[in-house]
Amino acid sequence: MEHAIDLCPPSISFLGFFSWLLFLFDCQTPEANFQGGQTVHMMIACEALNAARCLELRYDRYTRVVEVHAAGRNRLGEAVMLVWQVEGGSNSGTSTGWRRLKLDEIPSASLTNQASAAPREGYLRNDPTIPRILCQV
Repeated sequence: MEHAIDLCPPSISFLGFFSWLLFLFDCQTPEANFQGGQTVHMMIACEALNAARCLELRYDRYTRVVEVHAAGRNRLGEAVMLVWQVEGGSNSGTSTGWRRLKLDEIPSASLTNQASAAPREGYLRNDPTIPRILCQV
């Protein structure tokens, strides 16, 4: 007797769909699964990108507003996103510019009503530093 697994999800919400998608994404490499917060931040990052809206997040003790350009896994298997920082603090002292952020270092992130201007000048689609891209501009 053959058993088939239906990989098509039933009618579900947008966030439910992303949870399902992230499950499939992580099934490819079980040794490098997203931690709980990383999954939520990845979903929020992709939602911001798809809705063309900015994210407000905490990173390195600073509040930042960013435009997501890509999110996925780097060569080390870490969950990351490539962003253009629109405003906020940083260790370098510059409030705008390109940043690669590790999702496990983001304690909080939320979608804003501010429109994203992505893609910004200098953006490289299919960035080779993120070989497993889940979403991108």
